[in-house]
Amino acid sequence: MENAGGNGDHDLLDRARAVVADYGFAADPIEVLCATGPDYYKRAEHHLRRLHRALDGDDARFDDAIEAFVEMTVDVMRMQDRYYRTGQFDGGPDLVSEDGLYSDEDVMGRRYLFGLYLAQIFWPNHLEKLVYFENEVLPFVTDGMRVLEVGVGPGTYALAVGRAAERVELTLNDISPLSLDLARRMAAVDPVRHPAGVHYSETDFLQFDTTIGEPYDLVLFSEVVEHLANPAAGLDALARLLPPDGRVFFSTVTNAAFYDHAIVFDSIDEIEDLVRHHGFEVSSSHTILAVPGPDGRDVIDYVAVLRPS
Repeated sequence: MENAGGNGDHDLLDRARAVVADYGFAADPIEVLCATGPDYYKRAEHHLRRLHRALDGDDARFDDAIEAFVEMTVDVMRMQDRYYRTGQFDGGPDLVSEDGLYSDEDVMGRRYLFGLYLAQIFWPNHLEKLVYFENEVLPFVTDGMRVLEVGVGPGTYALAVGRAAERVELTLNDISPLSLDLARRMAAVDPVRHPAGVHYSETDFLQFDTTIGEPYDLVLFSEVVEHLANPAAGLDALARLLPPDGRVFFSTVTNAAFYDHAIVFDSIDEIEDLVRHHGFEVSSSHTILAVPGPDGRDVIDYVAVLRPS
């Protein structure tokens, strides 16, 4: 087979569209985004080429990653339907048992991580969150910053920070070794500007102790709080990691089920009350309707820049 990463302007996007073509629930949102014009094609191809290189330029592995995205989308649809019917909002006890999910090569290593990476360009709401991050967070990244991402996933946000400034001390933190492995591969094929400043940590961030170093100027805390059994303790720990002039890129969601969600927020007001009660003020925020739900239980993405109050 001819290498899919050839000379065309959007070879890999076309390839991905062909893989998902028979799955309308996955294909239709991509086609809506493609209809927005050439800027989307350029962005999507850039992200897909990064993934293709991280998979050693292997077309079969790339196609499998696209299939994993489809499988994750199916899982999310099933979990969301079950949540609306029963109130259960995670993947069930077998999946979320201790060490079960985060070391599972298929669920975590394929569906979860490749699915999340691709959702950033294939789901309109996730793309809108990424654009907010680029517009509201990256502009204030400066040389010399100490930056932490908690729950790094595939590494998109943290590595974007490392590519934005000449010299940043960057810590990528996740309790899943599979997540850190994918982030390392992404960093290898599309390096940050100061590779020696990148550090990887599998420590639970609740155990971080800033007495062994300086606080972080910026913490990326995206899609983390809903995974914490005690979100109040998580936000208190987050506050301890920041100086008075620090910032947080924060995001979460209402009424959403996912593999390892520990809580569900009912409303944006509930989210903002929580962060304000635990020592933060909202510098800027944005909401995105992801999925209309029954009885007003819409899935709404909330993204914000927070500062210690």
